[in-house]
Amino acid sequence: MCRTLSLIAIRWCFAALFLVVITNRSVAQRQDSLLGLRYARIADTSYLNVDTCIRYTYLALPLLKKTGQWEQYVTTYAGLSYCYNTKGYLDSLVIVNRAASAAAEAYLPAKHHLLIATKNNLGVVYRDVYQDFDQALHYFETALAHFDSSKARITFKANVLKNIGNIHIRRGDFNLAELYLKETLNTYRSAAKIAFYEQLDISFRVAESYQALAKVAQYQADYSLEKAYLLQMLQLLTTSERPFATSYYLACYTELAEVSLQLNDPTAATRYVQLAFALPNLRPDQEAEVYYANARLHAAQNAWKPALAATELALARMSSEKVVDMAKRQELRATCLLQLHQTSAALQATNIGLKYLAPTQSWSTASYDLVLKDFRSPTTCLQLLLTRASIQQQLAVAQGRSTYLDTALLTYHYVAELSDALRRDYQSQEAKLFLGANSHDYYEKAIALAEQRYQQ
Repeated sequence: MCRTLSLIAIRWCFAALFLVVITNRSVAQRQDSLLGLRYARIADTSYLNVDTCIRYTYLALPLLKKTGQWEQYVTTYAGLSYCYNTKGYLDSLVIVNRAASAAAEAYLPAKHHLLIATKNNLGVVYRDVYQDFDQALHYFETALAHFDSSKARITFKANVLKNIGNIHIRRGDFNLAELYLKETLNTYRSAAKIAFYEQLDISFRVAESYQALAKVAQYQADYSLEKAYLLQMLQLLTTSERPFATSYYLACYTELAEVSLQLNDPTAATRYVQLAFALPNLRPDQEAEVYYANARLHAAQNAWKPALAATELALARMSSEKVVDMAKRQELRATCLLQLHQTSAALQATNIGLKYLAPTQSWSTASYDLVLKDFRSPTTCLQLLLTRASIQQQLAVAQGRSTYLDTALLTYHYVAELSDALRRDYQSQEAKLFLGANSHDYYEKAIALAEQRYQQ
């Protein structure tokens, strides 16, 4: 009897101890859950101080993961994109977006809006950091295909449409880009009329839409329309109750400077460049944009020495990961060197620019298939090739070497092959017509050069 009572007492003691352990664990888990949410909230409200945001994000993440708060976990992880982008830490930007997307795939339902959002963020990374437009387009189209209007805001759909439109700009398919971007602008305008969205300031998205449509108009050589879009953007920047980031003003001023040059208004271009230089706290990449705009201004006025100096400054400050931008600046540098009669250095500049777009050992001996297999930004590549052919022709005259005429012919062959490849790949007939209209000049030059070699 006594032994039985002792066993019962021992069992009750173990049960009580087990309940205490379970209760303590529940309390500890609840404390971890609340602390994780608190850290996440501090991170979310600390965007004016990105170092604080980063610190509290990394305090929140392990607690959110430990307590299985997966939506908040992915949201907090994805929020690091803003911080690292603001600080210009591109490697960290890539890492956190991959991690956020992987977490969304692992812990959230297949069509969860955060999964779609992280795919969109990855597309932005591949577009802006790697400038890998095919991979970026894949992520954007994946996000758009899974969009569900009952679960996600239509502003998100507009954002993805805008990103797809911008990719088509980069790929040179301007008419298709215009279709996506006009749908983007209309979607944002529709959102602005819905009471739910009145609490959300979508004006900065509208500004981006104006900027993108201006870029399309630029490529279509409709400079009056381009300036009209940019002035609409500037009016929005200066009248909005919500302050815009420096990057918006920088893009607007530099692009207004460029279109003013196209409209033969150097006075306006100078004013916009000065406004860009006056912007506070520019990062090195942003300084590079202003120096590039200044170089373009000097080049338009045939002031080639200051144009070259400004181009060199732009190259020195530009992030090397932005291969398309580096290639564009090398093309301008080549033009400046050519005008200053530094022809060999100019030719070398085009080679450097082309290697950013299609890395190959030698552009003099590479096969067409090798070059066309892996190139980025077809319009930039075409411009570099045309500048290169012009330099080679001038070298032939200056040095009396006909071999440069042969290499110029080979360069024109690259131009023709690349143009044909683009026509085959484009989805819109309008884009093919656009390329055809702009290819007339260089085909005439190539034919004239071939005739010259034949006569020789």
